[in-house]
Amino acid sequence: MQALIDTLRRHGAAPVVMSGPLTPELWRHHRDHGGCDHVPPHVRRVVQQLDRYFEAEDRARMPIGRHERAEIEADIYADLQDRAARRQAEQSLSDYLYRVAKALPLFDGAHRIQELAESLAMCRTAGVAGQTDQGRAQIAWDHKCGQVRLCPDESRTETQRVAERYVRAMHAWFKENPGRRRIIYAVLTCPNFEPGRLAHGKKFTMEKFKGWMRYEYAACPVTWRKVAEDMGDGTRRIRPQAVKSRRRKIQAFPSIQGAMVIQEDPLSALDDWNVHLNAFLLVEGRFDYKEARELWGWNVEFRQLDAEDPAALYRAALEAVKYSAKIVPTKSAEKKARHDSEAPAMTEWPPERWAEWWAAGKGFRRLRSYGVLYRLGKEEDAAEPPLVTWLGRVSWDGAGYRVDLIPENNFSGSWAGKSSSSGPPGVGPPGTGGVGWH
Repeated sequence: MQALIDTLRRHGAAPVVMSGPLTPELWRHHRDHGGCDHVPPHVRRVVQQLDRYFEAEDRARMPIGRHERAEIEADIYADLQDRAARRQAEQSLSDYLYRVAKALPLFDGAHRIQELAESLAMCRTAGVAGQTDQGRAQIAWDHKCGQVRLCPDESRTETQRVAERYVRAMHAWFKENPGRRRIIYAVLTCPNFEPGRLAHGKKFTMEKFKGWMRYEYAACPVTWRKVAEDMGDGTRRIRPQAVKSRRRKIQAFPSIQGAMVIQEDPLSALDDWNVHLNAFLLVEGRFDYKEARELWGWNVEFRQLDAEDPAALYRAALEAVKYSAKIVPTKSAEKKARHDSEAPAMTEWPPERWAEWWAAGKGFRRLRSYGVLYRLGKEEDAAEPPLVTWLGRVSWDGAGYRVDLIPENNFSGSWAGKSSSSGPPGVGPPGTGGVGWH
């Protein structure tokens, strides 16, 4: 909390306390009487964090029974337990980016890499834990990095949002005529691109997909027309003139009514870029798989999805939309035993490869839609946020998450000096032999 107050003090918005600690009442009086009205926009987050902090302080003074406490703890532990591996991966990536920034001091944007590393290191390391009025655990993090391409948590949230939006549209399209409509999943590959050619490869594969669905006539048919020519002596003669028709595009597969395409570009085990496309094709009527493979020219995998089941579509979309580049090594024991080749994790990439990958992806739309999926309607407004009772603090100690909740004896005060509460059987705070929480 002191760091937050120091931030306000630097902007002349910190409350003045004559003696003793800053209480929730003093903070609210300072805030409600204009003490924080003139802070810059990026400092307003600090005000919100202090609001949440003192809400939890007030909640700590309220009576709470042992059984209620146990239920709240179980909900929060369940929510945190799945985050531990992602937080560890993000910390490993942050350490890797520090090394990249040090190895490439002359890279255009090296200072930005340093900022990314710092933001990833702070992401979801501290926050306020609580319970909604529906009885679900809720965590308000003090800092989120917002890096969808790098952060496992941010990528997971964005993947779920995109998949849900497009799956809803694809399933609705299918249900209008299930007898003739199908949804086909395709993986379209190209020869790998050598280092230094990633930006070209990304653009090339997207342009090739557009040409695969709709291509131009190579020949320009010639037609003839009659033209009257003035001879200069008051007479005219009629002569033929050749007219070339304009190149026009035809649809190679009229049965494809729409498509969602996701471009992926992991680094292969051979140190080149495996640029490929994952595509969802909305097909109505006949679709010639052989012709489609021949027109693409390289390896293509087709698989018809169970469009009747929205859950199956959603799982397929999650798998296709998520970023394919692994952050940390995850080679299984079976693959190690078979000595199979496996693409390196991002933290194993040479610094030059990561810099190329990062630069090539800036401003590039890796997900594109066509036909009936193009420009879907505006997303529904998010529901009103639930009412949350803040109950304690969550912090990351490098090995797991530490949770400091309300003491059972209802003693009011800060969480900072209180020991973390125990978890369900087999799960415990870091250093106790249990599984740490992220």
